[in-house]
Amino acid sequence: MQSIFLLGSERSGSNLIRTLLGNHTQIAAPIAPHLCLSFQRNFKNYKTNEGLKNKIELLKDIQQLVNIPFHDWDIEFSMPDDTRRLESFIDFIHYAYSEYALKHGKSAYFSKDNNNHDFALGILKDIPNAKFIYLYRDPRDQVASWMRTPIHIHTPYAAIRKWKEEQTKILELKEFYKVNMYFLKYENLVDNPEKEMSKLLNYLELPIESACFSTNPNNKEAEKHPLWQNINKPVKKKNYGKYMDVLSGEDVEMIETLTKNILKELGYESTSKMNWDYGNRFLFRFKEYYRREKSQRFNKVLKEKKMQIHVEKKEFVRNLFMKFKKVDDAR
Repeated sequence: MQSIFLLGSERSGSNLIRTLLGNHTQIAAPIAPHLCLSFQRNFKNYKTNEGLKNKIELLKDIQQLVNIPFHDWDIEFSMPDDTRRLESFIDFIHYAYSEYALKHGKSAYFSKDNNNHDFALGILKDIPNAKFIYLYRDPRDQVASWMRTPIHIHTPYAAIRKWKEEQTKILELKEFYKVNMYFLKYENLVDNPEKEMSKLLNYLELPIESACFSTNPNNKEAEKHPLWQNINKPVKKKNYGKYMDVLSGEDVEMIETLTKNILKELGYESTSKMNWDYGNRFLFRFKEYYRREKSQRFNKVLKEKKMQIHVEKKEFVRNLFMKFKKVDDAR
């Protein structure tokens, strides 16, 4: 089973690349359940080193999470014989994705779980042949995307701080740990999907298939989430460089100042003198607070009208681990 993991930040085209790769006859690319982030704090509570029963309990909880309506894997794991060899949580992830791929007759799977970069070294330890794709996008457009639909992040400053931290970690994997990864620029992908997907499939050592050059108009996932509404529409060329429609000149200079080294390394040009600074720290924090509060009010309406399924997912994850909270409270 070939394992392919995405590295990058949200709002960088991650669901576009997942959709395109998922059109391949050999790649299973399900909706990401973000398993590491969901189970990281509670993995120890399953005490998987104390017997098969505990491993099965963990697999059943993973199965529950991937099968909720938001993810809709519609799968039942073939426990328990294969379960004995599972040790680290990466083993459980590999098992879950492999089971999904086998169910759909595929020989590879693609994971776009958030923060894969935080778990990349562990992935390589337990899946030595895993391959990584680093998808990156102009940070000004990425921040502008957050501001259009501010589901989790509510100010340009918060968005660019997160983006910078994530790119720093990913580039550190490449430069310091010498992790092999394929660099894929979002702007190149939307301008010429045939060329970029062909190069990517060559890197993955998979046959080039024209289905990977375009989205599927019958993709029902577009109805699940307001951020996925374009994954069943044709890929838009030149769908970038529109950040000035959303961001102020000061926002842009702030982004370029805080990311100037990474901006240059990834091949993006600055448009300002990159001389932004915080100025009066108290006033800066006040402005951040005001923008965040205003954004959260809009966010509340967005969730209530268009994102109930996402809210239900978060509630499910919270409830899934309540059994451990009750044990801790009893102690």
